[in-house]
This record gives sequence, C-alpha cells and structure tokens, in this order.
Amino acid sequence: MAALVLKLFPPTLSVREIESRARELGMVYRTEVVPYREVVASPPAKEMVIVVIPAGFSSEDVAQALKLGGIIGDEKAFETRARQRNVSQLFRAGVYRLEKGLSVDAVIDRLLKGP
Repeated sequence: MAALVLKLFPPTLSVREIESRARELGMVYRTEVVPYREVVASPPAKEMVIVVIPAGFSSEDVAQALKLGGIIGDEKAFETRARQRNVSQLFRAGVYRLEKGLSVDAVIDRLLKGP
C-alpha cells in the first residue's frame, strides 16, 4: 500500500522563512492584527435658535418671530399652512428651542405641542 505524503514546505525552511511565506499568503499572528473600526462622521450640529412666543400672539406674529429667528423662510407660507391645518389660533405660548432647517409642518407641530 502506498502512502500519500503532502509537503507544504520543504523541511529545510527556518521559522522566519515559514513566517515570511505565511505573510505572503496574508496570514498574520493575532497580536499583529490591528482591529478595524469604522469611523462614522457625526452629522453637523444644526443651529438652535430660541424663540419666545408670548400669550396672545396671532399666527402672523408667530410667523414674524420665526422669520426673524431664521427658522422659516417665508412668513406667508407658514401662515397659509397653519390655516390649511386649522391650527392658526392653537399655538402654545412659551420659550422654544428650534433647529434651523425644520419643515414648516415640523415647526407647526412643535408649536402645537408646546415647549
């Protein structure tokens, strides 16, 4: 019966030569591996603005305050949307921290919820 013999490396290779060949094949010692950690950039922080809405403000007054704070770009669009939603008289008074870049509906929702 014949024996099957596989020779992976010639027996005359030194440990260094074996390590070198292993590295050529992409093998490394566990202590040599640097863990890969994906770095995810945080989204830039949105600019926050404090807007004070006193009791008794009309939707026009609210729109003007939001425009001055840079929260909305178009007062008329805000007033129109508030009327479409039948909420123009329901805004709650208070001090609000609002982010620039919110949609008109998001701003209206925040003013209906209260500070």
